[in-house]
Amino acid sequence: LPPSLIALDPGDAVTLALGGREARYRLTAITDTGAREAAGIASEASLFGAAAAPERGTGSEPAPSWGTPLAVFLDLPLLTGEETPYAPRVAVAADPWPGGVAIYKDAGAGLALDRVVTREAAIGRTLTPLMPGPTARWDEANAFTVELASGTMASAEAPAVLTGANRAALETPDGAWEVIQFRDALLTGENTYLLSGLLRGQAGTEAAMRAPLEAGARFVLLDDAVSELGLMEAERGLARDWAYGPAPLPYDDESYAAVTRSFDGVGLRPLSPVHVRAVRGMDGAVDLNWIRRTRKGGDSWQGLDVPLAEEMEAYEVEIRDGATVKRVIAAILPAASYTAAGQIADFGSTAFASLDVTIYQLSRSAGRGTGRSARLDL
Repeated sequence: LPPSLIALDPGDAVTLALGGREARYRLTAITDTGAREAAGIASEASLFGAAAAPERGTGSEPAPSWGTPLAVFLDLPLLTGEETPYAPRVAVAADPWPGGVAIYKDAGAGLALDRVVTREAAIGRTLTPLMPGPTARWDEANAFTVELASGTMASAEAPAVLTGANRAALETPDGAWEVIQFRDALLTGENTYLLSGLLRGQAGTEAAMRAPLEAGARFVLLDDAVSELGLMEAERGLARDWAYGPAPLPYDDESYAAVTRSFDGVGLRPLSPVHVRAVRGMDGAVDLNWIRRTRKGGDSWQGLDVPLAEEMEAYEVEIRDGATVKRVIAAILPAASYTAAGQIADFGSTAFASLDVTIYQLSRSAGRGTGRSARLDL
């Protein structure tokens, strides 16, 4: 080799001009013994090219992006009797759905995971007002329109509704919930339904009916997508911090929202009595009687009476003069007597033709239940 090719090393490929053709060799050895001698073998360039490999993209998949989900907290009565009576419930929705929404609770020792809700609920708002309606029978006069932000609804046969289908909750401006059921759900537009064939004030929520419930009220379909939260009975009425967001992300991500809420445990509250009656006796006393209801296990027709569902049977009867409470009578049976002496002390005589009362059933854990107010003709 000439001195100009001193840079060659074993392994290099060279091309030799051999008369009218060219040949490629790969050097296998170089010896410096006065003259620079090289040894090589014939080679094919393609054998030493880059190995074939599948093509790979240069970019990466974009990271998933989820916004803050919608979470609706509900303090509801017992619906099936299988719920934890003091536990609130939560319904969630998100677009896009992140696979689950994580709910964290702070009870004073930092946020801890309460649960991951894996089903999106049907949540929306009413578009039309809803007037009060009858209870314990079909409300065929009222209907209202709902626009859903998530989920769908469908009609159900009357027997299915009577056994628990198509339950929903409507929130009043002051945060109370009326539980209703509907038989007919007519799709009138995109995500918009006209609900009719109603059962009103279910599970003792008739006191939450408004006259009217204005358009814009929160609506939640009460199906299996609504989950219980892990609240202990001792935490009833205590403010707790809750955080919720996409389950794949940590709770300090900006997609999480926080809210402070307390819950009364409405499922422990006795229902209001019904069928309140009054009769004035020969001695001038007003004898009051009523029929109690039960918040749990009251659907069977087999027993003599519905279960008490409370530790004791007790009532308080308010004797009222408009908004003024004149007297409170305690009772341990669904009956009480308003004596003539009490009437004279409260109103100056017994000569009145009607009497306003409010009756509460009592619970050792929840105190007064929902009251039943009535004006009674004597």
